[in-house]
Amino acid sequence: MPNLNLPKLGPLDIVVYHVGGDDGAGPIGALFEIIPNAVLVTFEIRDNANPLTVTGGDKNQQIRIKVNRGVDDGGGTKEFYVTKHPKSSSLFKPAAMAQSEDPGYPHCRTWDENTEIIETLNVETSSLAQIIDEFGLPTPDIISSDAQGAELRILNGAGTYLENALGLVTEVEFSEVYHRQPLFDDQMAFLTPKGFRLVTVLNSQVWHPIARMPGTGFLTVGEALWVKYFHAFAEGEAQPARGFADIRSASTITLLKMCLIAMGFRMISYAVKIAKYIENERNDYREHVASQPVLTRAFSILRTVAEQEQDADRSLEFYFDAIEFPGSDFLRNAVPGTHNAQRIEKARQALFEYGLALHESGDNTGAKAICNLVLAADPTHFSARHLLGIIAMRESDNAAAVAFITQALALKPEHKSFAAAYSNRGIANARLNRSDEALKDFDKAISLGGSHAIHYTLHRANHFFNLRRFADAVKDYDRAIKLNANNEEAHFHRGLVLAALGQRPEAIESLQTSLRINPDNASAKAKLNELHGA
Repeated sequence: MPNLNLPKLGPLDIVVYHVGGDDGAGPIGALFEIIPNAVLVTFEIRDNANPLTVTGGDKNQQIRIKVNRGVDDGGGTKEFYVTKHPKSSSLFKPAAMAQSEDPGYPHCRTWDENTEIIETLNVETSSLAQIIDEFGLPTPDIISSDAQGAELRILNGAGTYLENALGLVTEVEFSEVYHRQPLFDDQMAFLTPKGFRLVTVLNSQVWHPIARMPGTGFLTVGEALWVKYFHAFAEGEAQPARGFADIRSASTITLLKMCLIAMGFRMISYAVKIAKYIENERNDYREHVASQPVLTRAFSILRTVAEQEQDADRSLEFYFDAIEFPGSDFLRNAVPGTHNAQRIEKARQALFEYGLALHESGDNTGAKAICNLVLAADPTHFSARHLLGIIAMRESDNAAAVAFITQALALKPEHKSFAAAYSNRGIANARLNRSDEALKDFDKAISLGGSHAIHYTLHRANHFFNLRRFADAVKDYDRAIKLNANNEEAHFHRGLVLAALGQRPEAIESLQTSLRINPDNASAKAKLNELHGA
């Protein structure tokens, strides 16, 4: 058995396992920004070099352990299907849906023709429990798995080590991307009885039956974040049969680690809840908290929010402190003692930008919480109210979207996002079948849009198309093309409208132009084939 020669780990050192994908990739990267000295153990199924290598550990470098072994639910030789795009390779064969339901994810083209199997390898695998015992690896606090459909098998093979884990990141599929693979509901049914609770699904990909059409499609794949949910029920309080762990049975070190991990994943309220329990019920925590700046921050937030509950600006500053990275002035200074309007305004804007980043990453629940916090301190914050409207649209609550955006427009009519707000309200009104109101909003957005007028023109054109006002739609698509002759969407939808009007030659010309701009537009190809066959 290889000698790891690891530096002695402290009681609060976090150990992260990552199976598949790139070293340190995905949501666990956020954890290392907050807890940079976390130990990372990675596993790679196709590397036949040394069975185990260790790097780092000197001068505060992160310890990295690489295990060159395939991971499954047990030992033995397994077939591993190597696909045209290596990141689609898996212990499962690609399913038909992976070829026909391409979500068009721009950053990594792992679907469609790239799922073609080019080689089948026989690989030796072991379970996580077997590998940990064989090499004497440190026990995982977090297990991250990006294994193309094999995540549940890997978790099942972790045995009691899974029971002791505090956080999980798993790739999840909502429809069968790999043949007979476990899906999201299978993972949830497996993890909930073990005390894990779903936090959010990040980096989700959505498939649209007709590519590049407006509206919502079908959720296909994402990365689920789970944490052990510690809770203490009051005497006589009804308890659920599953989905939680009794906080009273957990050691103080376990709870402090959970607090660290929650801070690392920006779960500020959960971290503070655990800190509150520790402070009220345990006496053996102070020495450990003093050694960890992130824990010091969590306990500072707990005390400050309790003391300043009615002071929205001051509470806001401390929430902003909590999401800053180590090394920044905010996190390095335990409690800021001076306050001025410029500093508070900077904190508000930075916090809003953090909420916007959460929204863009798919965490709308977190984004809404941040927006509401900003509005508690500044009810006239245009962007926070506008973003709440955008999130409501994403959640198909278009009436709420109209209300939020109307409130935003009443606040600061000269705001730089004024045109975008009108356009977004127009989309929400259109979805509510308020056609006249929608057209007024699109007209206003176009008049104010400046260099962005093309986008608002396309929104109005799509609305005309949905109303079957095809002649008006063509005029708007023509306006958009005049603004940008290389706008693929305008040419494509213009072709669809002309086809609906029975103007076949003109429709073919528009669709061909769309394909010259984007040769991968499958919907344009299909429509052309349909017109040529007519």
